Amino acid sequence: MNYGGQPAIRQATVAATPAAISLELGFVPSIVMVTNLTTGAKALWTNLDDDASAYVESAGASGSGGVGAKAIDGISRLDEDNMAQGIKLGTLTDFNDTADEVLQFICFPSAQSS
Repeated sequence: MNYGGQPAIRQATVAATPAAISLELGFVPSIVMVTNLTTGAKALWTNLDDDASAYVESAGASGSGGVGAKAIDGISRLDEDNMAQGIKLGTLTDFNDTADEVLQFICFPSAQSS
């Protein structure tokens, strides 16, 4: 499958105060994988999913958010009106909530982005 280019890999340290994280990538992603390197939690989002959603594959060490489809505080495209090409992660439990955590984002561009 052609994703349109090389994935962008970003790492962010999240402070204990929950706030949305925006990542400008320079392309519109088709697939986003987020791993909490602190707890082991993993989430997946595709461009077919709704904004602010994610599929949590593994809840990690604390596991307070559980696994399965999440409809709020997940991953969204950055606002297309301001022409920023990237993603935003909301305050999704087990990823960006109330503890200092290190997150890794792997973002694959869509074929239209190349």
